[in-house]
Amino acid sequence: MKALEDEPQLTLEACRGSEVAFEALVMHYEPRIRRMLYSLTQDAQLTQDLCQETFLAAVDSFYTSAGVWGRSFR
Repeated sequence: MKALEDEPQLTLEACRGSEVAFEALVMHYEPRIRRMLYSLTQDAQLTQDLCQETFLAAVDSFYTSAGVWGRSFR
């Protein structure tokens, strides 16, 4: 997997509510996460559900880390 050069900056921006930054992180990591989940489940629908749950957990984590509960992505 190609490295994401500005990952620290994107992560910081995502924590601050940037939808663009979060989307860039999702686009980078989703294929790898999806492959790993499918290798564990062998079920496409379950893989899709778990992948979505993974990124929802990331959003929760970003908000918790940044202390911005209640803010929405912009």
